[in-house]
Amino acid sequence: MQDLVPLFLFKLLVLNRRQSSAFLYTITNHTMRINDLLERLVDNTASEEDVRELLTLLNSGDQKTPVKEKVEQLWNEYRPGHPLPVTDWGKMYATIVDTPVINKSSKRRISFAKVAAAAILLYTIGMGAWFFYRKNPAPGPIAKQPQEIRFKNDVQPGSNGATLTLANGQQIILDSAHNGLLTTQGNTVVIKQNDQLSYQAGSAETATVSYNTITTPRGRQYPNLILADGSKVWLDAGSSIRFPTAFTGTERKVEITGQVWFDVVHNDKMPFRVMANGIEINDLGTVFNVNAYGDEEKTKVTLLSGTIRIQSITMKPGEQAQITKDGKINIASGIDTDEVMAWKNGVFQCEGADVASVMRQISRWYDVDIVYDRPITKRVSLLNVPRTVTMTNILKIMEMTGNVRFVIEGKKVTVFLL
Repeated sequence: MQDLVPLFLFKLLVLNRRQSSAFLYTITNHTMRINDLLERLVDNTASEEDVRELLTLLNSGDQKTPVKEKVEQLWNEYRPGHPLPVTDWGKMYATIVDTPVINKSSKRRISFAKVAAAAILLYTIGMGAWFFYRKNPAPGPIAKQPQEIRFKNDVQPGSNGATLTLANGQQIILDSAHNGLLTTQGNTVVIKQNDQLSYQAGSAETATVSYNTITTPRGRQYPNLILADGSKVWLDAGSSIRFPTAFTGTERKVEITGQVWFDVVHNDKMPFRVMANGIEINDLGTVFNVNAYGDEEKTKVTLLSGTIRIQSITMKPGEQAQITKDGKINIASGIDTDEVMAWKNGVFQCEGADVASVMRQISRWYDVDIVYDRPITKRVSLLNVPRTVTMTNILKIMEMTGNVRFVIEGKKVTVFLL
């Protein structure tokens, strides 16, 4: 239970910095000692005696603190494993400002669960936050170290780039390839212009169909591939697409891995099909996103506009097909498409996502390996954080939730759960 108190005061100090600064400003008689105790709490090195001393200092003298009769009520009503009782925080704050502190002569034995509840209260005033208690082992000594020690180095974000593999097996690194005519594939010319690669098929029929493949490693994305029919493709990090250099016959078929966005040019006479993890996606003239990473539990196909069909299921915009590895399909509606397309829009966007899924995104974009000190169940949020920031900035934001700590050593990130 002891490790919960630093967690919530850490939130108080970091997430609600303006209010916590005003609060600390009023307790002038004990500022140095309180600051010392708060630093111990933030570093997860405070003992139970330290916490009790801190609460005593906050509740002594003529300071007006939130540790008052309402705190006693919350202590009495609070039960581990349940959210805090519903409270009008604005009314409570006004009451705290105008009400004397709890009588110091009042003697009662305070359980450490209730000490945690008091810390929660300090955080929730002005934040309106909810608290969900979950027992976890105390973090190891490495996780307790400050960031400047745990973050031994920083890692730069990913960038645009990919490898083009031609039909004969020749590979071209697009990051450094020159602009202009790159190569010729049969009757199709391949033209590169900065981060755009376009296939322009000639008028004559191609006798044999040749295939090219574009692959993005971890730490790279390719934002602008234009296929021979004019369809647009965007590849996320750790992805690939295999496609014909010209479309002939009765269909247009491509194969992908990883995460790929499509804006398909509709052609009734030549349907466009995408193969991902053995799943066939039939385009009926649309924009859609496919997340088919092998390390994800499900393949997710999200329709942004138009219509697509998977097996016998025709989807509508805003729907997402979630396909398990054994082929079962669930159609979810009301999907947050901004979150789905955050990667393409250049941001990290997730709310209440499990840490492991977020770390898989970080692994791909920053080209790092992730290891865990124990099984993981925590959830975090990243709201509109640019993918152009360095990795330590992302990890610091995640640490502010109080659920996790990180250690960076070269290209390895160790996740410690609190």
